[in-house]
Amino acid sequence: MKRNCVYALLLLAPVSALAVDWKPVNSDELGLKTPKIDKNADAEAIFWDVRIYDVLKGDYADHYVDNYVRIKVFNDRGVKSQSTVDIPYTNVVKMSISDLRARTIKPDGSIVVMKNDAIFDKTDAKIGRRTHFKTRSFTLPAVEPGSIVEYQWKETYSETPFRHVELKMYRDIPIWQVTYLVRPLVSDRFPFKMSSYNFNCRPAPGNQFKSRSILQKPL
Repeated sequence: MKRNCVYALLLLAPVSALAVDWKPVNSDELGLKTPKIDKNADAEAIFWDVRIYDVLKGDYADHYVDNYVRIKVFNDRGVKSQSTVDIPYTNVVKMSISDLRARTIKPDGSIVVMKNDAIFDKTDAKIGRRTHFKTRSFTLPAVEPGSIVEYQWKETYSETPFRHVELKMYRDIPIWQVTYLVRPLVSDRFPFKMSSYNFNCRPAPGNQFKSRSILQKPL
């Protein structure tokens, strides 16, 4: 039975984060033939790295979430489920998706980069003239059993500094490692303190969030 572990932070925010480049792919990841966590898995996420920060802009702060996912595909079912990716977003909170890029590393080590024409938007629901719920979708190229697929994207919430943020520790497939880098916003206009709460799990000793002074350093 899968246990879903979720963290929530009271206030999240920072100054800015550097763009994440592609990380090297080691031979062990590329040559892996069977899942590490669930023997019946069609694909497993090797890692999911997330950077969360706010940027003060005048009287407001913009909230940013940078995501980077790497997935190992084991069979044809994994190819079918992981070749197309859907990222939901909405204008209810002035949300947008940008800096989307993706690539496929084939079993022989060759790399196929996704082209921009593989990205498209679709409207899932529309309420009135202004409220839209949409999905940004893209299809990864040349995926086959044994491939690694990876993609990055930025979520921007304009003029929306977050006071309560859910940090998800799960996806629709098993994950080897989830990493969150969180930088609080330092401003007299937003005099909040950061704290965390866990749900459906008990964090191991030493996994609690570090002090505010450490998190203020560049991510």
